[in-house]
Amino acid sequence: MIAVKLFKDGKLSTGQAAESVGVSKRTFIELLGEYNVSVFGYNDEELEEDLEKVEFHISKSCVYRNLILNFLNS
Repeated sequence: MIAVKLFKDGKLSTGQAAESVGVSKRTFIELLGEYNVSVFGYNDEELEEDLEKVEFHISKSCVYRNLILNFLNS
């Protein structure tokens, strides 16, 4: 649990944390999943913000696409 906490806090990489507890990197990543810790370092709030940004850019690009198609069809 200590290695998981140190990884979560950004003090250890997955490799360092795995080595500190004597398991493979893959096994440590699986342990992170058991403790609901993202290997990507995202918390729920950060992920939600990124998803909102992606949705915004997708909707914006759809608007531009529609404008271009309307222009080309006129």
